[in-house]
Order: sequence, then structure tokens, then C-alpha cells
Amino acid sequence: MTDLELGFSQSPYWLWLLIPAIGIPLLIYFCSAKKYRRTRNRIISLVLHTLIMALAVFLLAGMTFFYQVPNRDNEILLLVDVSDSTAVTSERKDEFIRSAIERKSPAMKMGIIAFGCNQVYAAPLSYDGEGLYEAYLEGKQDVDASATNYESALLYASRIFEHPSSAKIVLISDGEETDGSARSIIKSVASQGIKVDTVFMSEMRTDAEVRIVGMSYPEETPVIDKEFSLTLELESNYAGNVELTICDNGTETTSKTLSLLTGRQTVTIPYTFSERGLHCLEAVITTEESRDVLNQNNLCYSYCYIDEFDNILVIEREREESEDFVRILQQAEYETDVVTVLDSEKMPDSVKELRQYDEVVLFNIANADMPLGFDELLHSYTYDYGGNVLTVGGKTESGEANVYNREDMYGTLYQEMLPVEAIEYTPPIAVVFIIDRSGSMSGNKLELAKDGAIQSLQALTTRDWVGVMTLETEYNDELALTPVPQLSEIEAAIDSIEPGGSTNYTSAIEHAGAALSILDKVQKRHIIIISDGQPGDSLWENEIDQTGGYGGAIRDNYEKHGITCSIVSISEGWTADVETAVTYGHGKFYHEENMSNLSKTLTEDLRETSVQESNEENFVPRIHDLTSVVNGINQQEIPALGGYYGTRIKDGAVQPLVTPYGDVPIYAQWSYGKGKVGSFLSDLSGAWAQDFIVSETGQKILLNMIEALYPTENIHPQDVSMTLNEQNYETGVNIFGIGEEESARISVEFLGRAEDPGSEDPGAAGVVSAESDDAQNEVQIVQPTQTDFYSSASFTVRMPGLYKITLEKLDAEGNVIASCVDYKAFSCSAEYDYFPDDQAEDGLGTLAIDGGGTAIQTAGEIFDSLVRSYRRSFDPRVLFSSLIIVMFLLDVAVRKFKFKWLHEIVRDRRLKKSLAQGKGAQQEFIQTSGGK
Repeated sequence: MTDLELGFSQSPYWLWLLIPAIGIPLLIYFCSAKKYRRTRNRIISLVLHTLIMALAVFLLAGMTFFYQVPNRDNEILLLVDVSDSTAVTSERKDEFIRSAIERKSPAMKMGIIAFGCNQVYAAPLSYDGEGLYEAYLEGKQDVDASATNYESALLYASRIFEHPSSAKIVLISDGEETDGSARSIIKSVASQGIKVDTVFMSEMRTDAEVRIVGMSYPEETPVIDKEFSLTLELESNYAGNVELTICDNGTETTSKTLSLLTGRQTVTIPYTFSERGLHCLEAVITTEESRDVLNQNNLCYSYCYIDEFDNILVIEREREESEDFVRILQQAEYETDVVTVLDSEKMPDSVKELRQYDEVVLFNIANADMPLGFDELLHSYTYDYGGNVLTVGGKTESGEANVYNREDMYGTLYQEMLPVEAIEYTPPIAVVFIIDRSGSMSGNKLELAKDGAIQSLQALTTRDWVGVMTLETEYNDELALTPVPQLSEIEAAIDSIEPGGSTNYTSAIEHAGAALSILDKVQKRHIIIISDGQPGDSLWENEIDQTGGYGGAIRDNYEKHGITCSIVSISEGWTADVETAVTYGHGKFYHEENMSNLSKTLTEDLRETSVQESNEENFVPRIHDLTSVVNGINQQEIPALGGYYGTRIKDGAVQPLVTPYGDVPIYAQWSYGKGKVGSFLSDLSGAWAQDFIVSETGQKILLNMIEALYPTENIHPQDVSMTLNEQNYETGVNIFGIGEEESARISVEFLGRAEDPGSEDPGAAGVVSAESDDAQNEVQIVQPTQTDFYSSASFTVRMPGLYKITLEKLDAEGNVIASCVDYKAFSCSAEYDYFPDDQAEDGLGTLAIDGGGTAIQTAGEIFDSLVRSYRRSFDPRVLFSSLIIVMFLLDVAVRKFKFKWLHEIVRDRRLKKSLAQGKGAQQEFIQTSGGK
């Protein structure tokens, strides 16, 4: 007990009563005669009265005693991450642990747990710090350092404490968690009263290292005998060369030298699968031994199962409307079922029926054409199960847009599924005003032209860009392309134009086209020439070949870059060549004698850039995004289409084919849930596609669309299914389709792996036998149980390679009634990422906050938040009251009865004894003296 203090629950001013409480009895005592006050009873009574009065005053003041007692319940567990990724900080960790042990108070317990993938209770909790560090050094040798599992380590530590409310866990790590989820259990640990502090220990490694981050396939499912891009992501902290080897099912297929860059880089490898079925791909990089620290991360496994997806359902609006398209599919050996949307008997009425098909083609099917609820079936087929849908345009009997009709599509689930929006919109535009300021524009013509141009700017949006030029012998660049939000600069540039110069169109049009062609922030590019319509140069330099001149400049701008051109003549006279020229630029010619209407004319021309719902014009689609849809397609060989339906591409979608101007999508595709949806924005049955569908290139594009929409896995209905949730070593299995009186079990089979990546030759070709006992023994399976209705299981694998997971559904007798198969490729533990996570320190800090602790840096901070002692209190009211009663009774007894002090009693006894001895001696003397 230490730090004794007095406190008062009532006012301490009551203590002033001690003066009269003690003084009055003393005054009365000393005022008595001496012969009366020196008696034993009066002195005792005085003392008792004084004590009673003092205790009574203490009771009135509420006196309380406060004191401190040492807290011997404090328990500290150092939870030390000794995984491989922390090896670089081992000396700092050890120094931190030694410092913590030295600072430990003898009144608290401390222990050490070393952990990685597992945990070892290296130094049990003890008041004695002697030997803790040595026990830790010995115990950490038994830790599996190939992974880091905070979750299991924290749970293990939390169960050791005897006094959780006074316990603390100090997590010392680099913040790289590979297995489990500490965030999922940290609040549960803290709810027991346990505090969790974290210590971030990490160092930037300087030794050379390169690793394979991952291997990926294109969004479109690879097709047999068709080249695709296999993507590898590498990460390195140095520049140099490495050898890359790729094996397919144990056979080397690719070997090449790669030039590394510092940081992350993506490497694309042209690759082709020649056989159907399972392909286990193993990528291995080989470096000079001195240029690479870790071998474990030099290989990467992946797999691809090439299935046969050839079952297609075509739903058409009118009978035989899709005849030509279906014939192309059948010639390519697709199994095709065709049904008319109004044929209620043959139309699928469940998702299960739709899942019998790998793809569904909606041929000229509008939202209004679908049976009630079919859009929801189609949505589930795609989004939930990975089915794929292709929509093809078409018209109604009246010749209006059917599939991509904006009114029909608005706000529908069908519209939500598509990669395009059927809405009215104006794409971002860049426009260059070329204003004639020659002598023929004298008077108020130039001023009205400038005013008209300025007023027409109101038709533009903040997404648009504007440039200003004037006609000269060559040209004059008044304002480079400028975003519309800088409107004041644009207006000032137009307003500052002064008369002078000649009227040569060609060089100005060429320069405007060059400026517009390099601006990639817009979809539409347009030139407006405001002039008196009497250019000083010719339409053609070579009239026979129709080349050169301003006509050639306008035509080249359109054909090469999709730049349109309109000309506004503000004079009574104009040359016919000017009117001819705009036809090559797909723009318009305006003759505006009434200058007051000029701004209206210019505004209308700018608004012509809005995308119309149906556009009937002959054009050749242009390749935009390089996907498998245009794989092997030559732009020069693409056939023309006679029209298209105007839509806007959605964010996240790709558009392999677009219009030659404005980038309006002709074919667009995107991922939707687990599946994909593609939209062809023209028809394939009417006059628009009559050249396209008979062309060899057109047919190849259509077949590429079908292949690009292959499922990534078998979507056909199954009686039992599973999904895998992979996290480093452990993989969770979610099981679906188990009914009452049914059960499930899983098995995991090791199919093979490369030679040990830790060997001297990690790039050795070939595979270890799938019958390897080591691999199979390292597979740990937690089977599904009846407790969770056979809905989940898990398994752990540690050896690199490919694994086959089989789920079996059993009836009540234990017979297998259904099964399904999936695969897992495992390369190496995430422990060997090597390159630190920038968020690791923040993650540990958040963990400390959730654990009711703090992120600390020094060993001394461990003890700052500990309760070293408890403040105790003692309320003496009962004791004082009892003493008052006892002393009051003693006072009464003293007054009523005579008594002797103890020493007086002893003295009297001795006297009596002495007297008794004296009397006996006298009698003996009398007897010996003869009674004389």
C-alpha cells in the first residue's frame, strides 16, 4: 500500500469543530480542583470524551482514506512476426524485444509469441523477465515463416490471458498480412478488454529482385488455333534482361529474352492454344543469381480450360428475318436454334432454359417486343450466370428504328444491360471558325460575321473546344484550340479581328485540319468558314484528278480524320465551287444575305453535330479499339454499311468499330456481371447490310463478335455448383444446390507442378508427377458439415502447381448423384511479394485503433497505457461509529465502577505474594525459637 491520502465526502470545514470538541473537555478538566482531576476515572473519562468528539467530527466531515495498491494483473504478450518478409528487420525487432523486457516491471507478466503462418508460444507469461529473450530465440525456429496470419495469431494470444481486462497484445510486424483477416476479429478481441498496440517495422530493401506478379488472359475467351495476347505483369527494382519460359501442360511453348524496366511493367506474349481441354500454363523467369534475391516468386501458374461453346439461340422479330445471319453461323458449324419472339410455345420462359445456350442473339428485338418478364430472365442469364448476349439492330414496318429506339429504351432493364445508351446527345466537339477579313468583307460585314460567331458560341458546352483563324494569303492563327470555359479569351480573339488580307481557303483549311486531328479530347471535329463565298484559290489544283485546292483539303480532312466542314456565304454572289466543296466535307452550305440571321445559322450548324437516332448514309466502319473482334481484319477490306443507329458508348465499354467521324459506336461490347453483352448498331437483314453480310470480311467480323462473346466457363445448368474464394494458402468453397437429406463432400487433387522454384535451376522445364506424395500430403481439407447445411468448405495447399477440386452431392444413402469440377492454380505465397505495400503502415495503425490501442514506435510506449496500480479507498464510518459506541460504554463503566489498571493489578498481586511469604517466615521463626 502506497500514497496514503485523506479525503472528505462532506465539507472539510467540519474539521474546525475539532477545536471546541477537544478544547471544551480539556477546559472543564483543568477548571476542576486538583484533588478531583488527578483521579484515575476522571483522566480516563477525559480521554474517552476527547476521542469520541474527534471521531464524531470525522464522521461529520465524511473522512475517507485513499491509497494505491500495485496491479499484479497486468499481462503483456509480444506478438512478433517472424515471417520471411520481416527478415530484413530482424535486428531491429530483437533490439525492441530486449528493450521491452528490460523496462518490464516485476509486478507485471510478460510473454512472447512468435508467429508467421502458424504461431509458437515461445516464452510463457511470467513475472520474471529472466530468460524471456532466449526462449523467444529458440521458439521462433519452429515457426512456418512462409506466410503471415494475423487473425489466427491474435485469436491464439487472446485466449492465453488470465486477466483480459488488464492485458495487452503488442503486434510487431511489417504490416504485410497474407492469410486471414485481422480486421474481422480485432473488435472481438478488444471487446474482452484486451488492448492491441502495433509496432510497424519495415525497411526499404536495396538488394536486386524481380518477380512475376501475375498472368492474365484477354476478356474474350481464347479460341482454338486463334492467336491472342497472353499478358504477364512483372515487377523489378532494377533494369536488365531476364529469360522467360512458358510451358503448356509441361511442354515448353515459348522462350524469349525480356528487357526489364524499373517498377511494374506489362509484357504481352502472342499465344495460341491448339487443343481443347485443360491447359496448365507455367511461366518462369531466370535471372543471374546475383541479380535476384528470391526464387519463390520467379514462377507463375495459371490455367485455361478451352471448352466448346457452339450452342446459340437466335431470337428474331419476324420469321426468317435472321436467315442470312444464321446461315453464316451454320456454315461455321455452330448449333443454332431460331425462334420468333411472338412464338410463346418456343420462347424460353426460365433462366434454366436460357442457360442451355452459350449465347443468345436478339435479332431486331426491341424492349416492347419482349414477352412480359423476359428482360429479367435475360438479365439474370447474363449478370448472375455468365451468359452472353448480342443485340442486332433493325427497323419496324414503318422504317423507324426498332431495337435502339430511344423512347422504347428509356429507363428499361434492357437499356441497362447494353454497352451503349440510346439517348439524344451531342458528342464533345472541337470547332475552328475561319473568318474572311478581306477587302470584300468591308462595311459592316466583318462586324456582323464576328457578332454571329460570338453569339453562336452559346450552342457549345463546357466539354467543347474552339479555335479562331482568319483568311490571308496563307492564314492567320488568331487563337489556338481553347476549351469553352475560357469563353472570354475566345470572344476577345474574335472581336479583335481587323480588316485586311486576301481570301485563300486552302492553307487555312489544311492548318485547321492539322490542329483538329491531334486533339483527342473530343469525338466530333468541325470547321466553319464565314466568307463572301469568293475564294482567291481554286477548288482543285488538278481538275482532272481532282486533287489539291481547297476541295482537296476539305476532302482529305474528312477522309483521314472525319473532320467535317461547313461554309457560310454572306454575299449575294458566290462561286458554285464553294457549294460543291462542302459535299466532300459532309457539311452544309449556307447562303445568308440577311446578316441578322447569321448567328441563328451558325448555331443551327453547330447543333447539327448531335447524334441522330437513325442515320441513313453510306460509310465504312473504322477500327477503333483493338480487340478480338477486329483480329485479322484489314481496315481497307471492311465493307460499307448503309446506315447506323446513333447511341453513346457507356463508361467501361469498348468499341472495336465506330463511324469514320465522331466515333459513334458501330459495334460495342462490355462485361455485365459475370457475362458480356455486345451491340451491333446497324441491321443485318435490310438494305444497310446487303454488302456487309455477303462480304468475306464482314462475315469474319460477325463470327469474331460471336467468339468474343464466348462464356468464360460452362454456364449450362448443374445440380450442384461451387465458387472459390482464394486467399494465399487457404481457399474457401461456397457450395450451392444441396437439398434436404442430401450432403456434400469435396476432394482436391494435385495435378502437377514445376521443379522446385527454390532449386538452383528454377526454370527447368517439365512437371513433377501429379502423384507426388509431398504435394498431396500438404493438402488439408475441411469438409462441409451438416451444421452449416453443407454450404461451405475450405482447403489449404502449399505446393506450387495446379489443383483439381471436385464437389460431389450425395443422397441419403451416400450415393453420388451429381458433381462439378473447378481448378486452382497456386504459384507462391504472397509472403514473397518482396515489394512493400504503401498502405501497410496505415493498415497497422487502423488495426491498433480498432483494438483499443495505439501505434507505437518505442518499447517504452508499451507501458504508457498500462494501469500500474489501483486506487483503493476505505470508508471508516462504520469503524468510527463502532469505536464511539464502545468508548461511550467504557466511559459509563469507568464512572460506575472502580477498576484498576493492569500494572496496578500486577503490583497488588506481587505485594500479596510478598506479604504471604513474609508471614510464613515469621511463623517458622516462632516455631524454631520455641515460641519465645
